[in-house]
Amino acid sequence: MPNVKVNPVTKLCRPDPLTIPNENATITFIIDPAAGNDWSWNPTDPLIIDAPDGIFTIAAPNPQKLILVQDRNRRPEPGVPGDQGTFKYTAILIKAGTTTPVIIDPAIQNQ
Repeated sequence: MPNVKVNPVTKLCRPDPLTIPNENATITFIIDPAAGNDWSWNPTDPLIIDAPDGIFTIAAPNPQKLILVQDRNRRPEPGVPGDQGTFKYTAILIKAGTTTPVIIDPAIQNQ
């Protein structure tokens, strides 16, 4: 299961781009502990992936501040487009005591 550490202090996600070589991978997005404990996912739209419907399924953040994403990344069949390509995503986090979100825009590379 690939993991992405999202750091709102440095405004980086690691790895970037995230490469997914296989089908039906579950990606775990976690707030980087190095950023401190006072960060949480934006309560509305914490993770937005710019991709056609059906490729990615995003679960709501859980109590451990993880977001699980199912990446179908289907292989192309004759006459049917696959899910390969680069997809931009936006991670949105909020620091405790503030209302201004931190927005980070990395990418997922489906092979």
